[in-house]
Order: sequence, then C-alpha cells, then structure tokens
Amino acid sequence: MVFVRVFIHKLKTLCNMGLALFYASIMCIMLIGVFSSKALGQVLMVDKAYALLKEGQLEKSRQAIDIATEHSSTSNDPRAWYLKSFIYKEIASVDSIHASELRASSIQSAQKCMALDSAKQFAKDCQTIITLIYTDYLNEAIQFLNQQDFERVLSALQPIAQLDGQTDFNHRPEALFYYGYASLQLGKTSDAQKYFFKALQSGYQDPLIYETEAFYRMNTAQWDSARWYLTKGREQFPKDKNLQIAELNFLMDREDYLAAENVVKRYLEQYPDNVEGLLLAGTIYEKLLPFGKEEDQYFQHQISAYERIIEQDKNHLQANYNMGIAYYNQAVKLINGAAQDYTLDIVAFNELLEQCSALFLKALPYIEKVNTLDNNHVNALKALEGIYYNINDYQQYNLVKEKLEKL
Repeated sequence: MVFVRVFIHKLKTLCNMGLALFYASIMCIMLIGVFSSKALGQVLMVDKAYALLKEGQLEKSRQAIDIATEHSSTSNDPRAWYLKSFIYKEIASVDSIHASELRASSIQSAQKCMALDSAKQFAKDCQTIITLIYTDYLNEAIQFLNQQDFERVLSALQPIAQLDGQTDFNHRPEALFYYGYASLQLGKTSDAQKYFFKALQSGYQDPLIYETEAFYRMNTAQWDSARWYLTKGREQFPKDKNLQIAELNFLMDREDYLAAENVVKRYLEQYPDNVEGLLLAGTIYEKLLPFGKEEDQYFQHQISAYERIIEQDKNHLQANYNMGIAYYNQAVKLINGAAQDYTLDIVAFNELLEQCSALFLKALPYIEKVNTLDNNHVNALKALEGIYYNINDYQQYNLVKEKLEKL
C-alpha cells in the first residue's frame, strides 16, 4: 500500500507563556516564605538564575539553576524546579541541535516540581510547559511529514508515542496516527498497525486506520475482524477510494464475487476512470464468467473495463495483458467445449474454428504490445506461442518457442 499525503496541521494555538507574565509570577513566588540563613545562599542562586533569564542570558541562567537544583538546600524546592523547567524550554526553542534532550529535561523538571509541590502552586503552569513542549514535538514531526522524512518523524514523536495515555495532551491521538503513518511508509507494518490501533482507541478518526487494520487482519486470516473494520470504516468514510478498494479486495479474497460486483459498480459510478478500480472490475467479471446465462454479458463488461484503461494509457502493460488473455481464454474455452461436444457436424465445427481464430486474432495485438513493453514477460510469450500456433503462423511460433526455451 502506497499512500501519498500532504499534512496541513491546524493545531489550535496554545497561549505561549509570555515572559512578562512569567516574570511577574516568579517575583511573587520569590517573595513567599522565610528562608533560613543556611539555605539563603542557594535561594539567592535561584534568584540569580531568574535575573539572568530576564536579561536573556539563557546559558548562564541554566548554569545557575543547575547548581541550585543540585544543592541539598534547594534540591527539594518546587520553585527551583519550576524555574529550571521554564529555562530549559526557552533554551530548547533556540538550540535546534540539542532541542530534544533539552525538552526532555524541561519535562522532567516540571514533573519533579509537581511531585514536590504539595500546595499545587505550580501545577497549572508546569502542565502548560509540558503541553507546549509536546506541541513543539508534534509541530516538528509535521514539518518532517511534509518533507517525507519519515525517520525523523518517528524520532520527533517518540516522546509522545511513549506516553502512558494518562498525560493531559489533547493532540496525542493525532501524534499516534502520524507515528503509525510514518511507520507504514518505512515498511514497519507491525508498528503501523500498533499505533493506528492506539490512535483509534484514543478517538482519532482517519480512513487509513480502518484500511490498515482491515489489511492486517486479512493477512492473518481474521476475516470477521477485517470485515468489522471495513464496515465501520465505510460507515465513517463512505466516499473514501482506498477503503472501497480494500473492501473489494476483501470480497475477492473471500470469493464473494457477486457482492464484489455490486461494490465495484458503485465505485466506478463515483470514479469511472480509476485504473485500479477498472482492473479489479475486469477480474471480478472474469470470475463471474462461469455463471451461466450471464456469461456473454460478463465477458463484454470485462473487455469494456480494460478498454477504458487502454483509452487512457495505450501502454498500460497489465491492461493490455489482461485484454489479450481475456480473448485468448475465450477462444480456448470454445475449443475445449467443442472437444466435449460429439454432436457437432462439420459445418458447425468449421464455424467454431473461425470464431476461435477471430478471438486469437483479437488477442494478438494486445499480447504483442506486452511483449514490446517487456520482451521477457514469460506469460505473454506463452500466450503468443499458443496464438501463433492456432492461427498457423509457424514461423513466429518457432521463434517464440525458441526464446521460451532459452529463458
């Protein structure tokens, strides 16, 4: 399955924590509490980190807050960890090389702050910082998606993908879907199925999820489950092309060709020139040929489907091959039927031979086209061998036979 998409992300812009508001908040926090003389030095280090932050000296601010959070007198102070979380978030926004590890440290510091903050003074602000960082991860991943750099998509989304589902991040289901999509493009089908399923459980809706889930279950012979996903997907996205094709493939795998006929008719009404749909239609009508009185009608539908493809692309290899084989098989069927009919007189037998020759001659240009497009197409060469033999062109027959023997 190859799916080419351009993702245009429309996240609601989260209110960025303005420095002015943050500074006012910190100033109030710094004034709360009475500090012992023993701890005063390190509390002043927290003040220093804050002052350096106000001055825009991010690296020095980080050095000061690292000292404060490592010192025993302030290592359990939620205010210090809150400030550290904010400082690291700010540095991550300007240091693209180390952004990932800086964001991780910011999240860890915010979580440490909330664990120490029994009075819940910083809980809301810490959660805002965490949400902003996860949003940065997601926006970065979307940029890589649009560049089709799928390995970097996975790297960017890894922190979100590993969340336990309890973290309050509204766009996690979307991130899980993108993680699954990138995995799918990299051929990691097991991971794709896993994260698509997680996204669906989290409430995310996309036709690709239902298609992939159904495909996975078809490959593992979980037919009832595959049918459930296709049914639900078709209910949610009734006009999605890929889901309709997946439904057709499912019905054909189950050999339910009559049901597939109804689905392909509806599909071609919506997408009359879709090549994949027309190829499937031709195969469905071929499978329905043995169904008695409708045989000639199904044969004409089969021919019509391949004609519509060739009208769009005269060099379409599969359509040319299928068209030629359709005429070829019809001729062979008549020959085999005549061999079993002992009531045929000489006149009727000669008429039948003329019909067969006409069918072989109709097949010939299509199979020759395939041979031109791919001169080592073994099945096409075998069909040519049979056609040349039946139309008594023994020179071409011998040439093709010789070529087949060398392959």
